[in-house]
Amino acid sequence: MINEVFMPHAEAYYDGENGFNLAFCCEPGKNVENDTDELGKALIDFVELYLNEYTEKLIALAGHPITKETINTLSITDFRNDVVVLLEYAETLHPYVNFFLHIAINEGLALFDTATADESNEQEIKMIVNGFIKAFYDVKICYDTFYNALTSCFNKNNEDTKEMEIGNKFWFFADQYPQYNNFTLHTTYKLIPSANGKIKFGRLEFGLPEETENEINDIFQGNFIYTNVFLLYTLEEMLYFEFCHMLNNGIAMRVCRNCNRLYLVKGNYDTKYCNRVNDKGISCSSRGAKKHFMNNLDKDKYLKEYDRAYQRLYAKLTRKTMSGADFDKWTKTAAESRKKYKAGEISGEQLLGYLEFPQIPNKKPAGI
Repeated sequence: MINEVFMPHAEAYYDGENGFNLAFCCEPGKNVENDTDELGKALIDFVELYLNEYTEKLIALAGHPITKETINTLSITDFRNDVVVLLEYAETLHPYVNFFLHIAINEGLALFDTATADESNEQEIKMIVNGFIKAFYDVKICYDTFYNALTSCFNKNNEDTKEMEIGNKFWFFADQYPQYNNFTLHTTYKLIPSANGKIKFGRLEFGLPEETENEINDIFQGNFIYTNVFLLYTLEEMLYFEFCHMLNNGIAMRVCRNCNRLYLVKGNYDTKYCNRVNDKGISCSSRGAKKHFMNNLDKDKYLKEYDRAYQRLYAKLTRKTMSGADFDKWTKTAAESRKKYKAGEISGEQLLGYLEFPQIPNKKPAGI
């Protein structure tokens, strides 16, 4: 049997329920489970990154002159420091970026340190430097590619693709990016222990010194599955894996009307806002509903009068000049009348009749 050279990678398994399991494999036999979420969320989080500062740092890094005169000088030292600074900044962006950049950059730094110790290695150093720039720049390319992929293939507001079948959506994507027509991912079959139906990627490998008696018992009790696992070696492969599984499972998304960011649409719910929470703990769905309500008030004098009546009677309740029972009775009738008005079942003037206290449901609309 040929011993293959181990390369750091991610191992991914889709569980068939709009979620997937993911492990980052840095060393042979050692897998670090990643906190996984519903299918598509990590990809959306990636394309919603703000890369302005990252791009500025990358441009500055690419501007370093690497010549025979700068090798083993302060300039080459500055360049290495800037590589490390940009890598540390990238760690904060996204788990995928953090893992796959570390693979590329750490390997390059080891080669860089060896090459710069020999002044005659100018061409080799330039090649390594170009490798650094490419690795960092690939993040930006992936960002642009998959932002366009998501907004064109999954956005329910996109008239060109929202009714397309899966195959046509992929064709639409591949027509813009033909390199993905023959793009392939590595796979293998693995025996994976599970617990309560959940894959335990941290226990992918067997026969290791760390294996416990309980893990062996799991195997004999049948608590494992034998399944196809994707081996992902680059950021591009990781994003493409998630993109394709989103396509296959009919995932949809929208742009939030409050924060203007992409979000997953669950089932057939006709939502307009995401559930992201701001620094005050208020979600976009809450802010959006209130904003929509206030906009309607500004456009409709009858709804505005409903809001005034509510505030007026609520003030009476707090001053205890109105009983809670009367307030509850008024609120129930007024809310039902407001709903009927919005549905076109009663006129605005009829709605005003229900807003009076005591309520006058039979009051004739003005002008009749």
